Amino acid sequence: METNSSLPMNVSGGIQAQSSSYAALDIFSQVIYGITFVLGILGNGLVIWVAGFRMKHTVTTISYLNLALADFSFTATLPFTMVSQAMGKQWPFGWFLCKLITTVVDINLFGSVFLIALIALDRCICVLHPVWAQNHRTVSLAKKVILGPWIIALLFTLPVIIRMTTVSTPKGTALAFFNSCLNPMLYVFMGQDFRERLIHSLPASLERALSEDTAQSRDTPVNSTSPPDAELKAI
Repeated sequence: METNSSLPMNVSGGIQAQSSSYAALDIFSQVIYGITFVLGILGNGLVIWVAGFRMKHTVTTISYLNLALADFSFTATLPFTMVSQAMGKQWPFGWFLCKLITTVVDINLFGSVFLIALIALDRCICVLHPVWAQNHRTVSLAKKVILGPWIIALLFTLPVIIRMTTVSTPKGTALAFFNSCLNPMLYVFMGQDFRERLIHSLPASLERALSEDTAQSRDTPVNSTSPPDAELKAI
């Protein structure tokens, strides 16, 4: 026997309140994702430019460069996450990109954590064993040791690479990612050498770009019309 039933007033109101809270959470997550993407790309891009091309390679700059590369690669994938969340947690980009983006996210997420731990260990060694650090803390050794965090991150990501498939993602996944745009400010911009190099590099690069544009505009020949005599001869 079929009976008609309706939800009580307080139950329907609770469902509407829950839906409203989920919508607010989605908007908040999208805002955080957008801020993280912009600040992460700009901040980590500056670190890569200065530490990789404007400063002499030292143990410190190598560590900060790898940390910036990890955070830059991670934040570069956030637009895919934003699109997926806007489409109701569905993944519209196919199986291959799902595996690729997830692999990039996890490798760089693990790599960022292990690189921060390595930077902290390096600082500890410099303080506790300054004589040993002065004699053995070389750039060549740093280039070899820096591979360790990436190898460990790859090993931690292997289960995800093997078993990952396209599924709808639960609500959560945004404040946990915000550290990717904070790392440049916490670990790099605080350094005096980096700040001085950045302050000197930005105006110099801007001045060089403007001078190149001015030189190109001066070297460009101006199109002129043929003189009247030449036109008459041609006729």
